[in-house]
Amino acid sequence: MSDKRGQSAVIATIIKGNTSYNDRKDSGIRRPFPFATVIVTLLCTVMLMFTVYTYVSVSELRSDVSDLQKQVKVLNEDESKLQSDLNARYAEIRKKADTLGMEAATFDKVYMDAGKKDDYSIAMTPEENTKSAFGTLLSAVGQNWEKFVEFMD
Repeated sequence: MSDKRGQSAVIATIIKGNTSYNDRKDSGIRRPFPFATVIVTLLCTVMLMFTVYTYVSVSELRSDVSDLQKQVKVLNEDESKLQSDLNARYAEIRKKADTLGMEAATFDKVYMDAGKKDDYSIAMTPEENTKSAFGTLLSAVGQNWEKFVEFMD
């Protein structure tokens, strides 16, 4: 109980303004270290730093997105220009071919890897009566069936 009276006396003298911090320190009353204040201050500091970091990250990402959008716009413009040039060249070639009496032919390109540095390509014209694998199988069975029937006779 005497400890409470001592505290109340110190509080009363502090309220009156007759004493300073050093006088309280000399009076023998120890005040606990303000852990709660330090923890709250640290938490507020960490939250402020996190907010600033998030703002900076969002700003950098927005800048990157803006740069990429500009790049996409430029590439789309280039694509449309190249496509129009290609269409114009194709029309020009078709016109010259028509004046020369040439017809358009279709070719399938087959690339073969011979294991060398050179690449070989063969241009093949598609056959008009292209058979499917199942049709080829049935054709072979039919031919062999005819041979079997001839053999049995």
